[in-house]
Amino acid sequence: INWRCASSFPKSLDTIYGAAEYGAKLISEMSGGKFNIRVFAGGEIVPGLHVLDAVQNGTVEIGHTAPYYYVGKDPTWALGTA
Repeated sequence: INWRCASSFPKSLDTIYGAAEYGAKLISEMSGGKFNIRVFAGGEIVPGLHVLDAVQNGTVEIGHTAPYYYVGKDPTWALGTA
């Protein structure tokens, strides 16, 4: 299984963006290489603040973002990030 992950964050934010890459590496290792996630920085597939839309419309299988970026869609998503 190969999934693409759109991130809202640039590669220069190694503590945030790097966490997605690290998580993808762990998933690949735990699955014996049967489940792979390739992480794309903000702007490589979609602009950083369009990650949720990309997941919802099937452009990518998974997103790495902060829910409070989307409080205009649902104000309760502000509670998902602290």
